[in-house]
Amino acid sequence: MNNELRACPVCGNGDALKLNIIGELKPTFHFVKNVIPTFKLVECLVCTTIYQTPLPSNEVFHELYIDTIQFTSDTYTGERSKMIVDYFKDCAQRMMKMMGKDSEVKVLEIGSGLSWMCKAVKELDDKSYTIAQDISPECRDICAWVDKYIVGSCEENYSLLDANGPFDIISITHVIEHLSYPLDFIMQIKPLLSWKGILLITAPYQPVGWKRDDNNIELWKAWLYNHVPGHLQYLTENSVQVISRISRLNILSYNNAHDGGQAFELMLSK
Repeated sequence: MNNELRACPVCGNGDALKLNIIGELKPTFHFVKNVIPTFKLVECLVCTTIYQTPLPSNEVFHELYIDTIQFTSDTYTGERSKMIVDYFKDCAQRMMKMMGKDSEVKVLEIGSGLSWMCKAVKELDDKSYTIAQDISPECRDICAWVDKYIVGSCEENYSLLDANGPFDIISITHVIEHLSYPLDFIMQIKPLLSWKGILLITAPYQPVGWKRDDNNIELWKAWLYNHVPGHLQYLTENSVQVISRISRLNILSYNNAHDGGQAFELMLSK
């Protein structure tokens, strides 16, 4: 296999003959130091996951997500913020209905940032218990609606998360695309779910109109969610099926029509 191509982060396919090289992308985070000049965008022909190769270094990862202030944009305030919280209220209500619960859910929000899911659940029922986790302390002191805000990775805080679980809702919002090994991560947090609990994943999907037959890299370059090297992979419906099968989590719902067809919503349960 070409040394520049990493194996598929979902199904593990490493056969270069079963990988479609869509093209090359340049970094979009120009403030990051020591990042390589180009990354390949690759489609796995086995499970259709689309991913970036090679992985960025640990130093680049740290600079992107820990050293950099992220939540200063107007996107995170005012009417836009209200729309986001309203969306998560709708998600929470749908999940609670599926679980047969109408109050007092226990929530873990991973990679939480401003902890919109926690806020939504608290607005629905202030007796619900919310835990937010993020590798950055940036938003820790401004999310008064969170009962416990944990700074650091899930791995290094796993015993603390486990002691506060199990959780009825685990929310991973626009986080899975940043993880080097998304399937491994899902397997790691699966035991934190309650028996009827639901794992909610939202993430970028792909540019509207992209097709393998065209292999148009220009669509990816112009895409709103083209974040290089921050976004490591984009899951498809086939990817989700593979994750469901290997993790033994049931797909309750999948919808890739969000944000005009640019993002997906996935709900999984035991």
